[in-house]
Amino acid sequence: MIAVADIIRLQVKAGNEAIVERGLQENLARVQLEPATLAWFALRFDASTLGTFAIFSNEQGRLAHYSDEIVARLERANTLLAQPRTVEQVNILTAKLPQGENNVTVGLLTRYEARPGKEEKLERGIQAALAVIQQEPGTTAWFPFRLGSSTFGVFDVFPDEEAREAHLSVGSARLRERATDLFEASLTFEKVDVFAAKLPRSETV
Repeated sequence: MIAVADIIRLQVKAGNEAIVERGLQENLARVQLEPATLAWFALRFDASTLGTFAIFSNEQGRLAHYSDEIVARLERANTLLAQPRTVEQVNILTAKLPQGENNVTVGLLTRYEARPGKEEKLERGIQAALAVIQQEPGTTAWFPFRLGSSTFGVFDVFPDEEAREAHLSVGSARLRERATDLFEASLTFEKVDVFAAKLPRSETV
């Protein structure tokens, strides 16, 4: 059962981008061996910002992922960063999982704030949207999440830019239809590149 995820951002010093990217790619082999790390994506937010989106079956799986070896590697990498890494711990609400697809190259990270008193209604609406997302052939995987009491978001991945744009055009319109009633502020969409990935299996949920 998918339960929790970490979103990590690394603001890299100029000239060190390739080193950090290579280090993240090398992590994939280890992540593939972690049974409780259900999915893991190495991301490029922009030219100098890299990161990961990692999904775990439970809190114990999250803690196991950060072994002494990994913590030591993270500390050594601090010299390559322009500022301290940020880590957001989120709860996964539901998921669309791959149905045989094994290649993703781009992703989308969406954020929005619920209006006061609308948090539970918004969460139910997000979970209900799974039936619609399941019908999108170009959306390989879809992970809506909750961060704190009123912040929600979605991380989804696609095989190519065409599939991402198709999802974005339909999905953003669907969300904006409900913005006046449920959202406190405007939606935030971040396009990311995916340069390494461990995809979840369809039986994960």
